[in-house]
Amino acid sequence: MIGLYAVLWAVIQGLSPVLVPGLGLHDLVRRNRAASLRLYGLLWVFLMAELLGVVLAGLVWLRHVLTPGRGPERFLADNYRLQWWWGQLLLGASARLLQLRFDVEGDATAVPGPVVVLMRHTSIVDTILPLVFLGARHGLRLRYVLKTGLKLDPCLDIVGHRLPNYFVDRSGESEREVAAVGQLAQAMGERDGVLIYPEGTRFTPAKLRRAWEKLDERDPLLRQLSGGLTHVLPPRPGGSLALLDAGLPQGADVVIFAHRGLENLERLHDVLSGRVLGSVVSLRLWRVPAAEVPEGREDRLRWLCGQWDRLNAFAAEDPRAPALRAAGGEAADSSQAPPPA
Repeated sequence: MIGLYAVLWAVIQGLSPVLVPGLGLHDLVRRNRAASLRLYGLLWVFLMAELLGVVLAGLVWLRHVLTPGRGPERFLADNYRLQWWWGQLLLGASARLLQLRFDVEGDATAVPGPVVVLMRHTSIVDTILPLVFLGARHGLRLRYVLKTGLKLDPCLDIVGHRLPNYFVDRSGESEREVAAVGQLAQAMGERDGVLIYPEGTRFTPAKLRRAWEKLDERDPLLRQLSGGLTHVLPPRPGGSLALLDAGLPQGADVVIFAHRGLENLERLHDVLSGRVLGSVVSLRLWRVPAAEVPEGREDRLRWLCGQWDRLNAFAAEDPRAPALRAAGGEAADSSQAPPPA
């Protein structure tokens, strides 16, 4: 993948004298607020960040090899700093190209650790938000639960395996996978946290309908508890409850990471629709002390769904967000949403 990314970056860089005027003319004719040029810019920055990240990861490794006295803890710290820099580069470029504005509240509640962070998942950008607003801003060293497909990304593969993350097989919540996720919450200190996306995948109204259909057969209780959701998917309890089971006895509090404003950026090519341009991305975090989380699987599942109801209510405040209508279960008509600010 490193070679492929390098070739792609070289191609779009070499063709830029043709691509940039051509895309600019296309945008002018279509009057789409330079959406094609913005997409080109995002792709260019992403590939450049990947290649720079790989080079810097190599230099970090070389420094570690040549100065063994620094020890594993310093190597870990260097890789966390590299991860935070990478996230800041990508989020900063995305914010400028897409004219995003961020409204953040409660991020300071995520420190000190140890904490278990449960985060909403709806966009390709929300995976970077914790790196910037919790890692780079507050020094929280997050351990991620990641899907195995992300190992195709060179930076996530290389640095992701140096840090205490786990790449989970999402094809099923087997006992082995759930147990491995739970181990991430072991031996965390005041600078550490573990983050999981309980929904398991990015939200769409179609995915919410399919999730309900599966829960009708497999988990009637979770289906009942998630019946009021309109903007988020029901939490997949296996990994989340495993992290709570492992983290709470060690004094880890729970942080809920809610956000809205990125719903129209599920995929990179969604930039072309123009709906995400000028969005205000609102982030809200709240902390629940470990002592306030109930014991027992069913009670914790009810508690988790209660937190997800609160997150859903926050997400529903954005009228542009795709959702299911509370009554009838039909997809809301996004064409009636107001244009971006």
